Parts: sequence; structure tokens; C-alpha cells
Amino acid sequence: MAVVSEAFARAFWGRADVVGESYRSEGSPDSPVEIVGVVGDATVRSMGEAPTPSIYWPLDFAYPRLHFVFALDAAVEHDEVLGVARRVVRDADQRLMIIGSGSMSEHLGDSLAQQRLAGTVLTALGGLALLLAMLGIYGVVAFAVSRRRREVGIRIALGAGGESVVGLFVRDVLAVVLIGCLAGVALAVPAGRLVSQLFTGSNPGVFSMVAVAALLLTTSVAATVVPALKATRTDPTRALRQE
Repeated sequence: MAVVSEAFARAFWGRADVVGESYRSEGSPDSPVEIVGVVGDATVRSMGEAPTPSIYWPLDFAYPRLHFVFALDAAVEHDEVLGVARRVVRDADQRLMIIGSGSMSEHLGDSLAQQRLAGTVLTALGGLALLLAMLGIYGVVAFAVSRRRREVGIRIALGAGGESVVGLFVRDVLAVVLIGCLAGVALAVPAGRLVSQLFTGSNPGVFSMVAVAALLLTTSVAATVVPALKATRTDPTRALRQE
């Protein structure tokens, strides 16, 4: 007799209701094993993994050396709980060996080490990309200011204030960045689902994407204001003479 997971049933029978069916293993092809139950899929190795086809046998049918894993829930410190658990195991049978023990936070921390490393690397790359975007926007706006110095000088000569000059460049930059953000969000939805399935198993929320887009807009404005403020100090007479 055996109990199988839903992933096992769907993988070999194409359906979840397989109670009463039998299967034969490679090691014992002449001894069919009857399936007496189907249980839900469980995480085996790491969080976010795909459902793994699993089989559960009775204790007398399994391997002679068994490996048990116990999860204890208590309201006291985990060190005290582990001490009590070790004493209980020793009192039950001196031959039982405790291979390892620790808190749930330590266990999850070990299982999420790869995801945390990937998150750190992606965060660093994202920060570097944001820095490069700010430098690029600053360079483009500074070049645009130098090319439009005569226009800025005429506007200032006609009475345009500093806010008007700054707003001129900010509007141009925000229009381009906004289009880029919309296109980026549209591409980030399928790409984010793919990356999350590889690392975390959860889809990124809309709030996080909107927050990233808002951060990019804010940094774009900051990178635009600096050269735009320099444009407000343009001397109209000197700018016209240079042309």
C-alpha cells in the first residue's frame, strides 16, 4: 500500500483521483503496490519549487533506516525547546541520533540562501541601472541646454522666469521617461512572472512596479533640475552674441 501526491497522480494517470490504482516499481516489477490515498503537494527541498511527484509508504515497507523530521511550536525560546526535545529523544531510545536541530528562522534562512543572493545581485544591478539612467538623463539635458542656449536667452530676455525655464526642460524629459515607464511596466509583467517563478514562486505586485516607475520619474526630475537651473542663470546678451 502507498499514498501518493497529486503531482504523482497527474504525472502518471493524468488525474488526481487514483485511489484503488496500482503501480509497479523498477526494483520490484512483480509486486504491484496499491494506492490507498492521495494527498496534496508539499514543498520538499526549497520554497517556490515546482510540485514534486512523491510516494509515501508505511513504516514497515520503507527503508530500514528512517529519518524523521519534527517541527515543534512553542511559546518559549527555541534554545529551551531544543534542549527539552533532545532529552525526550534520549529518554525514548539511546540509540536514536539527532543529526541536526535549529529554529524555523534558521531553517528558512538556509533554504532561501540562493533566493537572497539572487535578490541582492538583482537589487545591485537595478541600483546601477538607475544610476546610469540618472547620469544619462543629466548628460542629455546638459547637452540640450547648451544647444538651446540662444532660445533660453531669448525667453529670459522676454521676461520668462526661472520656473518657466526649468519647466520647459522638465516637461520634455518627463514625456519621454513616462513613455519609457509605461513600456517598461508592460514588459515587466511577463518578465517578472518568469523571474519570480524561478526564484520565489510568487508574482510581483502592481504596487512594486508602480513604486519603481515613480522612483524612476523622481530621479529623472532630479537629474533634469540641476542642468535646468544652470540654464536659468544664462546671460541673454552673452547667449545672443555667441550665436
